[in-house]
Amino acid sequence: MAILRNNHLFSFSHKMKYKNLLLIPLFLCSTLNILAQDNCNRWRSILDTSYVRHTKPKNYKLWIPTIAAIGTGFALDHFIQVGPNDKEQGNRGISYLGEAKVVTPLSVSLAITGWAIKDEKLSVTSQKSFEAIIAAAAIASLMKYATGRARPYTEYNYNHYFPFQKDGKDYRSLPSGHATMAFAFFTPFAENYSRWIYLVPIAVSAQRVIEKQHWPSDVIVGAAIGWGIGYFLAHKKTHKIGICPNGICVYL
Repeated sequence: MAILRNNHLFSFSHKMKYKNLLLIPLFLCSTLNILAQDNCNRWRSILDTSYVRHTKPKNYKLWIPTIAAIGTGFALDHFIQVGPNDKEQGNRGISYLGEAKVVTPLSVSLAITGWAIKDEKLSVTSQKSFEAIIAAAAIASLMKYATGRARPYTEYNYNHYFPFQKDGKDYRSLPSGHATMAFAFFTPFAENYSRWIYLVPIAVSAQRVIEKQHWPSDVIVGAAIGWGIGYFLAHKKTHKIGICPNGICVYL
């Protein structure tokens, strides 16, 4: 713990993080292409969605596990015992992949990369990821302000809410913005390339609980919001507009 809180190490990582982020678009682009082509093994075909990504999702079947997961999260809140002296230095490690200022330009850069290399799948998926980020961010911000839930490191416990507080980052716990952003960004890629990608937003969500920035239910609700929007957009058909002799045509 002492090593993690070392000011010199934290300062060094803070300087290097933006340089490292420049490598993320290239890394993701290469990884996604590899995953898209590696469908030879039968066991991996279960996780591959290349044949079903344009089918209409049966959303009603997703409500039960989603509600069950949220209920489990609120039940787990009772077992988290922290206080004002237990606050960790937040936004460490993989948590950066849940920040809006990171995933937003990352989705844009991947869309531009897809356009530059003429990879329509990458370009369209990145565009849907960007749209999911914008929509999820708006919903999460409104919920944070409306609920005003106290964070774990405050003097209040999990069932204290102070809605519509003008000031107070300490009372913006529900939902987790990092979990929301991470799932909104990665879900379209997971649905169009490989569902192993879901391990990244799951890790981001877990890290926020470990950092004592959120209760378990905060990250589960945030994950549900980001995943729900990302999943909807990932399976939504893209309408292409073309120019025809008699006017503008729309290709479905």
